[in-house]
Amino acid sequence: MINDTMNDGSNEPELSIKSRGYELDTSADAFGFLNEFHGDPFAYMEQCKASYDRDGYLYIKNFWPSEDIAAVRRQLTERMQHHGFLAQGTDAVHAIPHPDVLRGIEDKDKGSATLDGIVDEVPDIKNVLYQGQIMDFYQQFLGGECLHYDQIWYRSMPPGFGTVPHCDLVYMGRGTHNVFTTWVPWGDIDLRTGGLMILENSRDHEETLKPYLSRDVDDYCSNKELPDHLDLKSTTDNKVWGGWLSKNPYSLREKLGGRWLTSPKFEMGDLLLFSMKLVHGSLDNQSDHIRISTDTRYQLASEQADERWVGPAPRGHVGYHKKGRVC
Repeated sequence: MINDTMNDGSNEPELSIKSRGYELDTSADAFGFLNEFHGDPFAYMEQCKASYDRDGYLYIKNFWPSEDIAAVRRQLTERMQHHGFLAQGTDAVHAIPHPDVLRGIEDKDKGSATLDGIVDEVPDIKNVLYQGQIMDFYQQFLGGECLHYDQIWYRSMPPGFGTVPHCDLVYMGRGTHNVFTTWVPWGDIDLRTGGLMILENSRDHEETLKPYLSRDVDDYCSNKELPDHLDLKSTTDNKVWGGWLSKNPYSLREKLGGRWLTSPKFEMGDLLLFSMKLVHGSLDNQSDHIRISTDTRYQLASEQADERWVGPAPRGHVGYHKKGRVC
């Protein structure tokens, strides 16, 4: 149990830090906070590289002006409100979910819009994630011309469970493995709201995790009988295997060691990047509002890109990307 940094009131109860419903061990050797990089990353690029090499991640505070991120957040939440995903009579920017969202009910009268699809209705988000400062940063950070994947993974997480621990390589490992995930909070995210968490030094367990890291969510065992309901040619989901490393963050940390690291408060304007082989997930959202963040990916343009995520309309996990292998 640790104090909730979101609340300033002296009478606020202590907050149990949870992920996937499991209360995490928050003792000093099991839980901690990410190292933060403060300052102009362009003026201190070598320090940025050294920080990444040391930690396996780089958490830059105030990478963008917070007002730029806040303006895009307003657009995102207004579209969410337009489609009926937010509670009536509330200010959209607070992202208070409609009761149907909490119950997981799909309202057919709302049309084809989904929470994940909201990002396509806000072109300004691409100005932030695909242009300007972030592309300039990666060009200097990686030492050459860079490209971004053309998929924005929009994470709009209502109160409830966080993301299961995993490594990104199993979802996008068909090109170079030198791909960098960039996680961006589109709102201030404290411990109650529950942001991203990284397992400390988990990149050092590549040999232990080799059987897991060698898999791909779009591979399937061609020599084994599949469930009758599974149509590999038409599915857009990871029906065979969802890519998770473990559904229990508590026991995973006990097995691999290290600490679960997060931030006491991710803020609008922050940027967190890490590699494809770093174990990560997210804390449960114990607040009353939807947590909004995005994942985007960047690599050197000279290296092969995973075909599932590049192009004008990346198709992702569609049927024709499924590949059979002998298991």
